[in-house]
Amino acid sequence: MGKCGPGDVLVVEAHSPDDYACIVGNMKARQLWHNKAEGIVTDAAMRDVDMVAEYDLGIFAKQRSPAGNLPYLEAYEDGEPINCGGVLVMPGDVIVADDDGVVVVPCQRAEEVIDWIEEQEAAEQFVIRLIDEERVPPGKYYPITEETKERFRKWKAEQE
Repeated sequence: MGKCGPGDVLVVEAHSPDDYACIVGNMKARQLWHNKAEGIVTDAAMRDVDMVAEYDLGIFAKQRSPAGNLPYLEAYEDGEPINCGGVLVMPGDVIVADDDGVVVVPCQRAEEVIDWIEEQEAAEQFVIRLIDEERVPPGKYYPITEETKERFRKWKAEQE
């Protein structure tokens, strides 16, 4: 936890019973906040979620629990591959999270995935504009097909 710095996300594999928190809460999260980390992702419960909310850290935990981590989670390793929530997470992977959930992007594919996401989001805005202009029913342009993306790419090239 002490190694997490600016831009880092602490990802914790705990596989502990649901009644026990793997991140005890306020004290440990405060260290992440001081280190300017981005957040915490864990397959276990977490304590002190309301207090930690003040730190503006992204918190993604299986659930809340008032119980501490002992006797279920004493030892730990850092900087090792883990299985968090059924997903392999390697040191250096990119963690993307919002209210819909958490996605782990392998570090060697991060640039490719970011490029895809940026184009997809721009294409979605293009489709929203088409829907508004044409007042079409749901389903005409969504899901976004490769044909629609080609139309978007052509439109985008004309705008430049």
